[in-house]
Amino acid sequence: MSQIWKEKYKLETARELGICELEAQRIIGWDEKGMKTEDPESALRGPDPEWIYYVEVCGFTFAFFSIEMIRAYLDYYSQKVLPSRIRNTPHGNSRLRQDVFTRLPLYLREEPKRLKVIKALQKALQEFSE
Repeated sequence: MSQIWKEKYKLETARELGICELEAQRIIGWDEKGMKTEDPESALRGPDPEWIYYVEVCGFTFAFFSIEMIRAYLDYYSQKVLPSRIRNTPHGNSRLRQDVFTRLPLYLREEPKRLKVIKALQKALQEFSE
């Protein structure tokens, strides 16, 4: 059974979540262009998100900064065979070609768990999009 909830965005909370793109850069926001990091030179600097969305499934808690971020994770988990190599993505680091999906727990790739993650993310999209 999954749990879904949202909390008001706070920068301190975003930093504590530890959603990392690279060792030195935490993701503190996300929009249709991709991620916003703590880097003051980031091209994606914009207003802080309004909410932090949480989805707990299979003993793991996802934290999202936007509906677009939930969709990106749903797209990733909806692939029957999940990519194993580092690839160039709009929300990845172009120097290391590492994306946020590289850091997800491997046990979530197992078919029964992957299907539960998909179901939970779809439910979250439906609930948060209303």
